[in-house]
Amino acid sequence: MNSHGELCSRCSKRVAVLFRRYSGERLCSRCLRDSLLLKMRRAISGGRLLSERDRMAVLLTGDGAHNRAAELFLELESEFPMVEVTTISPGDLGSPGLSSPGDRWGRLADLVKRARLRSSGRKLVVPLLAEDLISLFLLLLMGRPLGLVVDGVLRLGPPPGVPAAVVPTYPLLRTEVLALSGEEDRAGDPLLRFIDDLESASPGAKYNLLSSIDRIIQALGYRLI
Repeated sequence: MNSHGELCSRCSKRVAVLFRRYSGERLCSRCLRDSLLLKMRRAISGGRLLSERDRMAVLLTGDGAHNRAAELFLELESEFPMVEVTTISPGDLGSPGLSSPGDRWGRLADLVKRARLRSSGRKLVVPLLAEDLISLFLLLLMGRPLGLVVDGVLRLGPPPGVPAAVVPTYPLLRTEVLALSGEEDRAGDPLLRFIDDLESASPGAKYNLLSSIDRIIQALGYRLI
């Protein structure tokens, strides 16, 4: 959400580009970037998702928010010169990206499967965001088990699924990632709009849903050991 020219709550120097209704913070682009990078660092270290010796392949899905999240991840990994990182685009896979019209979630699963085959010998990184995790869980409830993100790992297929990729960006929100570049969300997916409507009606709903989903997955026994 825009902050209407008010100063950043953290640095009190720069104009805020985002108002976090769930916390009451107004953040400038620099403080927002620092906040998102910190969330990603915590996700990586807390889940032991990656190490400095990993060879990685980052899937660029063609979704604007995913691509901005991928840029943040690559910025974070640039701090570790030992890490070897490459990227995979939809064009590399001979497949349309998520910006193309059609079945977003089926296309996402297909992109990940193709990228997994292409990235043999590397750890596949997919920059999914909080709304994607919630959407995949809702699809599961609706009888379409394309996959779940459990403990920062994307598992494809019906639960418990097959580990396919790591998702270090899962705590980040689409609106916040896009606010860094001033972009509008053009995804237009009904599930994503529904989740945004929940957040508008009840600030913090997205993070509450993530927490609830994690507890449900643990209770059902799909947690990684």
